[in-house]
Amino acid sequence: MLLAYPPAPRGSQFAEIRLVERADPDGEAMESEMSAFPVPGGAFRDVSRRTVQSVVSINVESSWSSRFWPSSGSDSQMFPENEGSGVVITPQGHIVTSYHLVEDAGNLQVKFADKREYEAYTVGVDPSTDLAVIQIILGPGERVEPITIGDSETVQPGDWVLAVGNPLQLNSTVTAGIVSALGRSMNIIDESFGVEMFIQTDAAINPGSSGGALVNISGELIGINTAIATDSGFYEGYG
Repeated sequence: MLLAYPPAPRGSQFAEIRLVERADPDGEAMESEMSAFPVPGGAFRDVSRRTVQSVVSINVESSWSSRFWPSSGSDSQMFPENEGSGVVITPQGHIVTSYHLVEDAGNLQVKFADKREYEAYTVGVDPSTDLAVIQIILGPGERVEPITIGDSETVQPGDWVLAVGNPLQLNSTVTAGIVSALGRSMNIIDESFGVEMFIQTDAAINPGSSGGALVNISGELIGINTAIATDSGFYEGYG
């Protein structure tokens, strides 16, 4: 189960299913028709191509970092990691990521899908929602490609989503799934005033996905990948 902190497909391909039934007493096949449903293979390719350029790998140099990767038992426990993900939200290099990834950060190194690397520093944090904003140091006149921000209030169970990030040091990984549920709470944000209204999805993530993008079928950002609720701390195929 992946948890991400929080329209009609554009250009989706459609398939039509026909069922053949042997209900006719004379043994003749009776054909019934189901309504068309979207098979978004082309949309997935388009969204992936546009999204990966705005999702980065973040290397954190610190004594330890991260939590939100439960191991055995009912309580959430820390999973040590020094690399996570982030999402570019402005051309000037502002990047939103998970607070738990950068809370004890010393040096921050950011790498893009095209191998460009930058130093970064923390701009602001919100522990109550486990979100943080960092900024990369760009050259004069240099700009980066921001992601398109969507509206998480329109998300519904059953919607297609893609999770984009850098799990297990596998840069620019894209996985697909659906929204499984809304408004989930895991009691993993340890602030007394913490806000937990997670989007649950069965799209696969693993350690290193923290701070990555959850996008809708239009490639719009609707959540930041935050936690996985499994005994192993790794994706186990359910949402």
